[in-house]
Amino acid sequence: MQRKAALAGSIGLLLVALAHAVGHFAPAPTDPAFQTAWRAMAEVSLSLGFGWLPSLVDVWNSQSLTMLVLVAALGLINLRVARAGAGAELARTVFAVTALATGALAAVNVVSRVGMPAASFAVVAGLFAVAAARARE
Repeated sequence: MQRKAALAGSIGLLLVALAHAVGHFAPAPTDPAFQTAWRAMAEVSLSLGFGWLPSLVDVWNSQSLTMLVLVAALGLINLRVARAGAGAELARTVFAVTALATGALAAVNVVSRVGMPAASFAVVAGLFAVAAARARE
């Protein structure tokens, strides 16, 4: 069961990353309120040191793509651990850390009222909690 839960969680993370990529690169909504807000974000810059002055849109895109890359990497790492026949201690640690991290991401999305990622990360967190609990020699 540990291996199946970890494989399902890993595939879940890769699907979350794929869904995030689709959403990130999808055409922007045509709603006038959204367009107005987006233009305003493009006009506001932040001084972040090093002479860099990214707009809020730049920061949004940076954080969105960072999320995509890290979720995909987490999925690939867990997939490798699940398929490699890693020792119980390593598997338990990796799966537990992933359960905690994805549980925290679910909580962030609940607080932010963003339903789909909240549900997706909650399911993945549950799968990795099961995998961590059942990892043994």
